[in-house]
Amino acid sequence: MAGTRNPIVVKSGSGTCRTTARRIKTGQTVSAADYDDGYYENGRDTDFFHCTTADKVYELYGHTFRFTGKTGGYQSNIDDLYYTKAGVLTDRATAFPDNVIMDWSQFDEATGEFLSYYAAFTNTNYNWTTAMAAAVGHTDSLFATGWYLPNVQEIMAIVYLGSSTHTLGYPPFNLTIAYHYWTSTYTPSNVGYKFNWYNSITAPALVRALLSTSSTYRLMAARVCNISELP
Repeated sequence: MAGTRNPIVVKSGSGTCRTTARRIKTGQTVSAADYDDGYYENGRDTDFFHCTTADKVYELYGHTFRFTGKTGGYQSNIDDLYYTKAGVLTDRATAFPDNVIMDWSQFDEATGEFLSYYAAFTNTNYNWTTAMAAAVGHTDSLFATGWYLPNVQEIMAIVYLGSSTHTLGYPPFNLTIAYHYWTSTYTPSNVGYKFNWYNSITAPALVRALLSTSSTYRLMAARVCNISELP
């Protein structure tokens, strides 16, 4: 199976995906000074792109890729190609039906819930109000309702700080244009501003923007999914 790691023996439902698990690594491996992020590389799992073999993604699909489509397909961060859950070469539409990207590092064993993202919006002229409405109004063939504009932590969970191009430019998001992406989180000191993430490598930043700002601001939608909803 291309791009996967050799699995160790694991018992189904072994209880290793705990709700108290630490966040995934940031992806930063270069250290500029002792005791910085690249020095410690804090976070759970093997790296930014792979869950451990005892996580839910392995139990369901037999591979360790953190991000999958609704039927377990994935895009390998090793060769950038798309595969079915069985490791058969395929295309994006088959690997990620409806462009839904499931994040198995966010799996909550107690509830069966995990986060999914939709990042294929093409309109770039959203202000905060229209971004909220577009996210909530999103629908697809499996998850007809329940989408929303992610909060700042839900955006930051998928920001890859080991990138040499863009912080959201890795498989399977592949967002290689330097746009700002809205979040639903406002700044407490001034409710006229909302946080957004600037997807860039030259100056990636969590910044504030006026609600009325619209030029080149994009969005993605998030959804709390449950394994009971899967096909």
